[in-house]
Amino acid sequence: MTATTRTVLVTFLLALCASEGAAQDRLRYRTYALGDDMASVSLQTGLTLSAHDRPTAPDAVRELRWQARYVRRGTAPEGDPVRRLIFSFYGDRLFRIVVDYASDRTAGMTEGDMVGAVSKIFGPPTRRVDTPAAPGAIDGRPPAGVVAQWIDGDQSVALLTLQDGTTFRMIVSSARVEALARVAGAGSVPTDVPDWTSIGASRARTAAGGEVTAQDRTRRTNAAAFIP
Repeated sequence: MTATTRTVLVTFLLALCASEGAAQDRLRYRTYALGDDMASVSLQTGLTLSAHDRPTAPDAVRELRWQARYVRRGTAPEGDPVRRLIFSFYGDRLFRIVVDYASDRTAGMTEGDMVGAVSKIFGPPTRRVDTPAAPGAIDGRPPAGVVAQWIDGDQSVALLTLQDGTTFRMIVSSARVEALARVAGAGSVPTDVPDWTSIGASRARTAAGGEVTAQDRTRRTNAAAFIP
């Protein structure tokens, strides 16, 4: 395939995705929307674009990474639970947002707490997957994996647990554009994990006899303040 043919094909596919996306609202996470260009995202995050960041071809794949520890004091909301944001672009259009939450801001929170918080923004989950009580307890299921998904057409939000269920990640993405980006060399994120049917409510971490522990107090504090 020649470079000219590839350019025409990529332009056509992106236009097709855009036209189909026009029939449904672009999925948003906070002030970012799938389909935004790199310049607008960099402006919102305060990240400076380098020559390397700017797309050099219609099917170029690029990333912008924002980390809370590098933000100047006063430029991020106090108590914001987000530790890191990874924005992935294909053809200068945002197709995936990876949101990693700080473990101290989600300490004690159950999967049910997290699903409830995310559901306030995206509505009831399309599908829910519960983890076993211990890693490997059911069919060798890994301790990290998808907890719940919110799906609207080819756009989706996935909530995951990482590091033995002690931290959480959320991924906002367009499956159609992500497929194109992977062909162009985009890296994947750990959403492709085996699914297990939900067998019950999320595990509650309460003390025997109803005694309120320090962990439970931390959970209540973090759950009350948590904003995805």
